[in-house]
Amino acid sequence: MKKNQKFQYRISEVATDEYDSKIVKEGYFKSKATFSINDILNDIERLRKKKIELEAENNLKRAAMENIINHYPEVKSLADKMKIAVFLWQEAKGRIDINNENLTAINEVLDNYAKEIDEIAKQTGIKLHKPDINAKGKDICPKI
Repeated sequence: MKKNQKFQYRISEVATDEYDSKIVKEGYFKSKATFSINDILNDIERLRKKKIELEAENNLKRAAMENIINHYPEVKSLADKMKIAVFLWQEAKGRIDINNENLTAINEVLDNYAKEIDEIAKQTGIKLHKPDINAKGKDICPKI
């Protein structure tokens, strides 16, 4: 490796299409990477798409911020700490609301299971304890 050269490249596998040939990149500390030109081109395309996506998202977020300021100009005068606190509070509240909806649905299903287990026991003669939703595994509804 030349004095000011950071990496050395060499072809390790020749392919029919040069862009598919395997290239070894060697550097200081005996580091090594193997790739093809097509690998680089694919990564460039992936990064280009991600860059476009991020720039578009930034534009949408800027528009949302401008819309908020237009409707609630007092938000602009809030200290950054207060904006963060309001955001964190709203994020937590939103999560709690979603969790409560899910808990309601889960409790309904558990109640239905308890009724179903009672009915199964009546119809089949299997002797079961009432379900304990706080238990684990077979202890939820042990045999009598």
